[in-house]
Amino acid sequence: MTKYTVVNRSRCRLCAGADLVRFMHFDAVPFFDEVVTRENRGSEFSYPMEIHFCRSCASVQTQHDVNLHEYYHTYQYTASKSPFIRSYMRKLVDHSVDVLGLKPGDKAIEIGAADGYLLSLYQQRGLDTLGFEAAGNLCQLAQENGVTVINDLFTRESIGLIPPAFAKAQLIVLLHTFDHLYDPAPFLETVREVLDDEQGILLLEVHDLQDIHAKHETALFGHEHATYLHYGSMKRFLERHGLRMIDFNFLPKQVCRGSSMLIAATPQGSRLAPVKDLSVFADPKLDELSTFMAFQEDVARSYANLRAYIETRRRSGKRFAGYGGWGRGVTTLAMAGLTDRHLEFVVDGNPGLHGCYTPVTEFEIVGPEAVTRAAVDEVVVFNYAYISEIRDTLSGFIADGGRVHSVIDLLAQADSGA
Repeated sequence: MTKYTVVNRSRCRLCAGADLVRFMHFDAVPFFDEVVTRENRGSEFSYPMEIHFCRSCASVQTQHDVNLHEYYHTYQYTASKSPFIRSYMRKLVDHSVDVLGLKPGDKAIEIGAADGYLLSLYQQRGLDTLGFEAAGNLCQLAQENGVTVINDLFTRESIGLIPPAFAKAQLIVLLHTFDHLYDPAPFLETVREVLDDEQGILLLEVHDLQDIHAKHETALFGHEHATYLHYGSMKRFLERHGLRMIDFNFLPKQVCRGSSMLIAATPQGSRLAPVKDLSVFADPKLDELSTFMAFQEDVARSYANLRAYIETRRRSGKRFAGYGGWGRGVTTLAMAGLTDRHLEFVVDGNPGLHGCYTPVTEFEIVGPEAVTRAAVDEVVVFNYAYISEIRDTLSGFIADGGRVHSVIDLLAQADSGA
């Protein structure tokens, strides 16, 4: 059925402890980003999603690995096409230079460099840059953008490919790449070999378990992701591998991708000092198994709220579309049990997805031009961080009386008939 293989674990990815407790299960969850054409419908990957809590180090994670070698080597997603993401990346670069102290001539390495857009912004601030990217098609885009990229994963074996000038980097950055690491401990050991001992900065963007828990946003629990950390669990993990935090969540949440956290860390003995008091970010309840034992039930109620809102409105003649045929939209559809009884179709702004289908749930994906008052009355936005951008795209629909909702708001609905 599938070209992917699954291997189950029995020990913690972070501390190698064996005392893990499963607290969440979903059936038949697809990949976030698999492209399903008309010809390959029914052959897409799906597998149960189970989430575990490690009693030894109080971390949250999956316990299965999917062989994603081919998946990443043909990856299609480039976030930099979004004006929202381009603005966010500019702010991230400005903070790196203006607050964290990076300067012209410093060496920056991005792991998971995609089309090289972020590194091109660092170049504009005078840094020398180098990327690692597994997808050959994205490496080509990066080269066209004037960014040097090594077409490989960043591992202990591949650091021999790094030019001598980058042997000690002042910046190593990963934007939503660290979450994908099945074995993050040896990865950090490799980072320490390359990071400047005196002034090196490891800059991470990962999903924030605190936000996921508060918003009931289990759509971020995907096979491509392995760990789900918060301030406390990330801090402890970094410290076990010779790194200490110097900044955390340093950009306003509204300018970042939804349910993300930002971390700046440095080697334990470096001369860099914390930018501010970070202890205010601690949330001890996220270190307790009891916090998560009722999470599946809470999430089930939230998804029931979403279905009930749509079903109630449909009984009065309203028609719905979903916005987001990629990423968290795919997992929301599957986990919430949304079918053609709920949505007329699914929309995405990526032309490469038009005419394709959402994996497992099999909605045809159409372009934003399909959202008219003749076709639907309301749109549920799954990739809600982009909702301002999406509302601009759908401004004619809204002017005609159409409604556009963030899925997070509907998950929180107390009154399903609102």
